[in-house]
Amino acid sequence: MAFKLIHNIKSKLAEDNNINNFPGADSGLSYDFITNNLRELHLNCINPILEEFPDIYIASAYRCKELNKFLGGTENSQHVYGYAADIVHPNFPSSLIWNWCFQNLPTWNQLIWEFPERGDSSGGANIKCSWVHISYIVGDNTRKTSLSSNREDLHEMYA
Repeated sequence: MAFKLIHNIKSKLAEDNNINNFPGADSGLSYDFITNNLRELHLNCINPILEEFPDIYIASAYRCKELNKFLGGTENSQHVYGYAADIVHPNFPSSLIWNWCFQNLPTWNQLIWEFPERGDSSGGANIKCSWVHISYIVGDNTRKTSLSSNREDLHEMYA
């Protein structure tokens, strides 16, 4: 199953807070610019991951500026441009997804293992679980890797 645009823009948080998360609604960026970036992200990163892990789901992809700010995202978040997606799997740990991406995807801009201390999704029930952030930017895929965690011991372990 391929993802559709709705999978990249639908946000319960946006709906619950009356935030219009439609691409181009609030950022000065055009719908075409954002959706082209999402298309490239899917072609180069998400689709290959989906072939290996058919049940991944997108926890967050495109975020309008208002939603991104509401979530506490950085002002220049890659999500605002349609460059990034946060993915989880109901049955596999985020560490496995991160490692598979690192070893098998030829290109990406950022690959971040986010908050491993939160644990995995446990069949999709844990909405505050760990996830993998992956981004793709045409012409700028330097394969930056990172760990985002509040635990210093994890930073030391994975340095």
